[in-house]
Amino acid sequence: MKKEQVADSKQRKAEEAPQQAAELEAREADTAAARQATQDKIEATQANKARQAEEGEKRKAAEAERLRQKQEAHARKQAEKMREAERRAAEAAAR
Repeated sequence: MKKEQVADSKQRKAEEAPQQAAELEAREADTAAARQATQDKIEATQANKARQAEEGEKRKAAEAERLRQKQEAHARKQAEKMREAERRAAEAAAR
């Protein structure tokens, strides 16, 4: 009876082999799809971070330019006030 059990077991395994192979292929395809989806997500995240970094650099450059212009305008006003004060002092000395 043991030989019959072994034979039945081998036959069952032979019959189940195509189904198991198909299941294995399906799992491998699912795994490959999941890996690709993960890779796509990683790439999208990296692209988004790069875009955000670029936008941040542009904002910083624009803010630096605004600050420079503001400081330049302040310096011009201060210089004008100094010239006006010197002019008034010269007029007062001339009297």
